[in-house]
Amino acid sequence: PCALEPFEEGSEAALTQLEALRLLAVLQSGLAPTGATDRQITRLFLTPISNDNLNLAPLAIDMLLCRAIYRRPKLNADDEAKSRAERLLAALEKTKDATSPRSPLIQGKFTRCQWYANHMWLGLIMRSALDLGLEIDDRAWDATLKDLCKAEEKERGYTTQKGANELTGDLNPNLMALTALGLAVTAPEGVIGRAAYKEVEKRVKHVPELLSRLRTDYEREYWGGSRLLLVESFAPEFAPERESGNTWRLNIKRAVVSEFDPSGAALRRAIVLTDLGLASRNWTRYETVACETALNCLALSGGLYQTTDAPLQDVELASIGRLMYALGMLHAGKARVGGADFESRVKFAIEDGCDYLARVQKDDGSFPGMYEGTPGNTAICLLAMMHGGMSRENPAIQQGLSWLREHCGEGRAGNTYSIALVLMFFQYYYEREQRETGIISADNPKDHQSAKNDMWSKLAKEDAKLVDNMISTLDDSNVGGTRGGWTYGPTGGRGGRSDNSCSQFAMLGYKAASLLGAEIKTSVFEKEAERLIRQYAPDESCPEVEYEHVDDDREGNDDERKTSGSHKPWKGKIRPGGWGYTCGDSQGWRTMDLTAAGISSLVICMDELKVRGKLSTQMAREIGLTIRGAEVWTAKNYYRPEDLANANSDLMRAWSDGHGTFYGLYSVERGCVLAGIRKLNEEVDWYRIGADALIDSQNIEGNWGREPAEQAPGRRDRPQLINTSMAILFLKMAAPPVITEHKKRERERAEREEKQNPKNPITSGPKDKKKDAEKTPENPQEPKD
Repeated sequence: PCALEPFEEGSEAALTQLEALRLLAVLQSGLAPTGATDRQITRLFLTPISNDNLNLAPLAIDMLLCRAIYRRPKLNADDEAKSRAERLLAALEKTKDATSPRSPLIQGKFTRCQWYANHMWLGLIMRSALDLGLEIDDRAWDATLKDLCKAEEKERGYTTQKGANELTGDLNPNLMALTALGLAVTAPEGVIGRAAYKEVEKRVKHVPELLSRLRTDYEREYWGGSRLLLVESFAPEFAPERESGNTWRLNIKRAVVSEFDPSGAALRRAIVLTDLGLASRNWTRYETVACETALNCLALSGGLYQTTDAPLQDVELASIGRLMYALGMLHAGKARVGGADFESRVKFAIEDGCDYLARVQKDDGSFPGMYEGTPGNTAICLLAMMHGGMSRENPAIQQGLSWLREHCGEGRAGNTYSIALVLMFFQYYYEREQRETGIISADNPKDHQSAKNDMWSKLAKEDAKLVDNMISTLDDSNVGGTRGGWTYGPTGGRGGRSDNSCSQFAMLGYKAASLLGAEIKTSVFEKEAERLIRQYAPDESCPEVEYEHVDDDREGNDDERKTSGSHKPWKGKIRPGGWGYTCGDSQGWRTMDLTAAGISSLVICMDELKVRGKLSTQMAREIGLTIRGAEVWTAKNYYRPEDLANANSDLMRAWSDGHGTFYGLYSVERGCVLAGIRKLNEEVDWYRIGADALIDSQNIEGNWGREPAEQAPGRRDRPQLINTSMAILFLKMAAPPVITEHKKRERERAEREEKQNPKNPITSGPKDKKKDAEKTPENPQEPKD
């Protein structure tokens, strides 16, 4: 969807900056004017002039619009355009700090990219004003050009600080500075003072060498949208060494156009918009796409300072309409089967994510990334691909399995996180055998023990040995004592610090191992449940909430089950709360992600104790009550849609892999799916909020998180594959199966909403376990007759 209202919309409100950019793109394209064009121009003249003294972008876009209107006499608005341009020049007088060496944009040895952008915008304002026949302050322009020239760093050009070698510190400021220099060197004779012009000429001599370096250093970077616009706004002769300007720019345009979406939208994200001062921090991805698309149009129409004929100026509107219809039909023919409904969008996002993972898998079966070489990194990628629909017989999965078998032996499976992810992969890999043996649906001690023994015998011997070793490592990584919980690796019996993040993954690993038929001590689950209940930190600012627990025959010891009678509901109250990072934290700090992690761990403990016949009635009630309090607190502190939609949110700008919002969404998905919570506290649709945000923030390549080229040099070949995998697993609701939901209320709510929630492409949850167990291994989509 486009973030902009239709161009023909009859609004009389002031133009937003995004609408102003669209109008500029329409005017510079040469599209024949209509009544809608006239209305948009009227809105421009009614729009207040920007008073942002540190960002010249709004003033420059406004001035470029005045120039574009002035150059088209048939619009009959040249007098109004010139009058507005005069007011813009007056406003420019108040923006000295935007380009001064004493600007707040310069802090010590660091210069924000916006400072270089302001020099470019200033040049565009000056050149446009001259074209409108206005008198400019040429001395002020001279002074700023001298300041820009002084900022040049030998060999590196124009950077935010000495030695900067990433996009926003090197490539982007250089392109902006070169645009500013080009506007000066091509200005009418006499406009630039002799001294300033000489300084500019000196720097222009370095342009070929500088562009050659930038092309080499950022060969893999996307040069479309805002970046193509900068290149198209260069002086005609600017080009890398031994190349002509026209040929170089034409090759870039061809490459960019070949990657266009059939709709014409520029779907690739670039961080240039923020550096240019065009993007608001609260923009959604849709607004970013609309902006990049408008800038692509400007680039293909001759750049910001258009001097060539407009490409559509001699084309009739009827011809354009026929062409758009034809292109629309071609687009429809190439579109994937499915609609724009929520379920289709989820399906496409999962497919694109899995396709990306398959493309980046290495020849040896492992995966690149920030945690390249660790078994957990490869395991979570394989897990996501299998949940996305790839069969275990696929060569990609088999290669990955071989790599894991080779690198997980002899205690090399990694830390607690890595071990848990490897175990979760093995659990899903052997899901067919789990259905055959009935371990997924066994709900009493006798059936569970039988299925467990049968399941363990189904594992390949080398896999069984790996699982045993990993369980042993997890056992040794529990710190014990009153603190309890898990740390990153074996403690050697010395105790130490533990955290609820490691503990969450340890529980997920144990659950996966249990479904594989491994032998795990019952005390592991008893002690962890007791610890979480004991360390639960209520939020005193929240009122108490009620909880109703309905006992069932699988709870309690033999005497309790004999006297349980009609299972009357048990009622209790609890103050909402949760857990923080450190196990046993006496300060009561809580975080949303680790509170959700506590929910998932409690459900796992309850489930494992129940199938073993070791879940006392009192423990079941305490677990249910604690989950209820954690659920309400998670609902209160869950992500707001507007925060996730922000173009600068962690989903789009994440510097780390497997942390932050991706980790938070993954934790909530684990907890809510395991506990059967469709909506947190019956109000917050955690899945829809998270899924919408993930779909909207997915990169054009299919991955999630910051694009590799946007990262620091040492990480450019390391895509954020854990973030990508967590996004896929969230969308699939791929938590491991359990034999019970933690409370009757949630079961009833799930049944009421079953028709309203998509069954596909979301992985089966706890309610579907028995149906899954009846599916044949040969055809997992059809139950046995």
